[in-house]
Amino acid sequence: MALLGFATHLYYVFRPIEGVDVSEVALSLESPTEKYGYHKHLRLLLGDQDPDALEYLVNVQVDGEGAFEHGRTLVQVLIKLGDPIFGGMISKLNKNEKDTLLILLMAGHEYGGFSATPNWEQFNRQFPLTFRALSGKV
Repeated sequence: MALLGFATHLYYVFRPIEGVDVSEVALSLESPTEKYGYHKHLRLLLGDQDPDALEYLVNVQVDGEGAFEHGRTLVQVLIKLGDPIFGGMISKLNKNEKDTLLILLMAGHEYGGFSATPNWEQFNRQFPLTFRALSGKV
């Protein structure tokens, strides 16, 4: 019975999330435990709007193409949650985490093709609250 419960839990954590594409490239160097943590915190962020989950996802170690993919996933989360909710969760992050998130979102916004002109002015128009929270511009 415990095995069935564990299998059900794993299915819940790893099943696809509508509107959010989690690339295996972003997760390619992570262990199964780290992949589990990534998916679990992504679900907590989207479902419970948990700021601790955002902090976890900002601190995930990715590089190269994985950073672009991870950034694209975070932009999809921003779109799904909406600018007011996502922007409001940023206040819990420290300066270093805000800088990292800004870089990830910049890479994901450009790489993900979320606008015809992927630049920061376009991002600022689409997500003004998130941009202000990350850039410190009020």
